[in-house]
Amino acid sequence: MPAVVPDDLIRKPLFSMLVTEPARAGAEWAAGLASPTWLASAPRGRGQPVLVLPGLFFTDAYTATARAYLVAMGFDARPWRGGRNWGDWHALHRVVLPALKRLHAETGERVGLVGASMGGLYAREAARQFPDLVSCVVTLASAVSGPHRANHIWPVFEQVTGQPAESLAVPPPPVPSTSVFSRLDGLSDWQPCLQPASAHTENVEVLSSHLGLAWHPAVLYLLADRFSQPDQDWRPFVPPDSGSHVYL
Repeated sequence: MPAVVPDDLIRKPLFSMLVTEPARAGAEWAAGLASPTWLASAPRGRGQPVLVLPGLFFTDAYTATARAYLVAMGFDARPWRGGRNWGDWHALHRVVLPALKRLHAETGERVGLVGASMGGLYAREAARQFPDLVSCVVTLASAVSGPHRANHIWPVFEQVTGQPAESLAVPPPPVPSTSVFSRLDGLSDWQPCLQPASAHTENVEVLSSHLGLAWHPAVLYLLADRFSQPDQDWRPFVPPDSGSHVYL
């Protein structure tokens, strides 16, 4: 009888997708530089506060492009200022929740949260614990459910953090939540990123690498659109006619 291959291994992205991640992410960053007119056509903000959380093993430098774009579009986008994201769940209480409470107190407004990968898990959990402080959540390649080992990250994650791979997922919060995913993700399988259907959840597919989601022009446009919505008047994302080809 043939050997039974664990489902987690079957659903890992191909190694060829993993090794091309840096090159594809670089091309996606260049695509953003080449799209200023289109990006400027996105809905503008009115100073809404947005907290931007980096992915696993990254710092605020990783989210600099997204924050610069959001600021240029009229949002009050802030870094997490927690140094490198080592994936430690203690960082939720040490860094993320204090930053969320501070930003809410400074502005008097509910805060938009966006996080890449592990940063998205922090964002979901922060919104789950303090939904009254959060307007909406956008996650980039962040798992909602298992299989928890359907990625190339979990062995390093477990070794560095001492936490089980099962902690690499957080269910949707009780606030509007957008999960951005890509079938071309070279680090993690895309299917665990899919949120269950509800009146305030949505899944948006973009053709992108895992790393490039943080600055992909389609994602930047989506962030401006999501965070520009009036509080308590969330509606599902509708791609613009001029760029509908970059969304699936």
